[in-house]
Amino acid sequence: MDPQRPRSTPGQAQPGYVDVVRRYRTLVEQLPLVVYIDALDAASSNLFTSPQIEPLLGYTIDEWKSDATLFVRTLHPEDRDRVLTAHARTHATLEPLSVEYRLLARDGRVVWVRDEGVVVLGDAGEPLYLQGYLLDVTAEREAQEQLRQMALYDPLTGLANRAFFHEQLQQATALRKEDGEQTALLFIDLNHFKEVNDRFGHDMGDAVLARLGRRIQHGVRAGDAAARLGGDEFAVVLSSVTEPAEAAKAAERLLDRIVEQIDLGAEVVAVAASIGIALGDEPEVLLKEADAAMYRAKATRDAGYAFFDPVLDTTAVERSRSTAASSRSTSSPSSTWARVPSQGTRRCCVGSTRCTAASPHSTSSRWRRRRG
Repeated sequence: MDPQRPRSTPGQAQPGYVDVVRRYRTLVEQLPLVVYIDALDAASSNLFTSPQIEPLLGYTIDEWKSDATLFVRTLHPEDRDRVLTAHARTHATLEPLSVEYRLLARDGRVVWVRDEGVVVLGDAGEPLYLQGYLLDVTAEREAQEQLRQMALYDPLTGLANRAFFHEQLQQATALRKEDGEQTALLFIDLNHFKEVNDRFGHDMGDAVLARLGRRIQHGVRAGDAAARLGGDEFAVVLSSVTEPAEAAKAAERLLDRIVEQIDLGAEVVAVAASIGIALGDEPEVLLKEADAAMYRAKATRDAGYAFFDPVLDTTAVERSRSTAASSRSTSSPSSTWARVPSQGTRRCCVGSTRCTAASPHSTSSRWRRRRG
């Protein structure tokens, strides 16, 4: 067990040595962790591993002894370079090792471990081997991830929540960009979504929001961010666009996904939305401008989306807010419900005078309004 076990001569006993080894082994095997001794080579080849390794990873101590590369192979691919670098630094500097990483068990499980070790020195101060322990911290890591999910993500849709969204927006605007590149912010508001809750109840309303959240997430590019700000409001951050047409294309893609019918069993629901778009690099300015553009899009029949316009949007915001307030007390002509019998299933549309799965807008008309 000990690489530095004293040598004995024939017929000469080592007083008390066997008893010490027995006590040490009993202690090691009762600890709720894996004790190891590794060589100071590039692969941290194993010299000794306590039996706790088998229930942890499914490999026997004999396999660890006979296979010098087993440790490297069980390292999670995303952690491998980082862990081997940490071990190499400890070998070279003799500083204590302290690192957390993932190991892959024989059955495919991912096991998080905390690896703490020290280099043991000989009588002359020469480094002999690395001795340490592996502590299973999987439960702790899973609890941390659950807390992270609760703190940063909306539990209904799985999208970033409002707090995380503001962090993502700050990061997107802070990224270095090439000349002509800007960050684009899209505010998405579902039209008259309150009627879904009033008509079918909040459980079905939540089911619709969850489905729309997945559609929005699948509708953004890799590297961009989608969030649910609360209620029926969503946002998308495009970290970098070179021209307004990129943001317009993203808005059209999102609208096309949103208006697709949602089959909830007894009901088939289609929901329309309005999107406000702002371009720039100042987070607070983007928030105000995208919100203003969204209100103008809602006030314009079948507009779908609108870019921020400093001349038009101040009046549009006030008009839209007063319209929204009055629509809560009276029925709005722009939120007609349509029933289409189809094999016993009701098909209902919210937020548009037309019940259609196609986007009720055209790129050319929208750009003419933008340039005007």
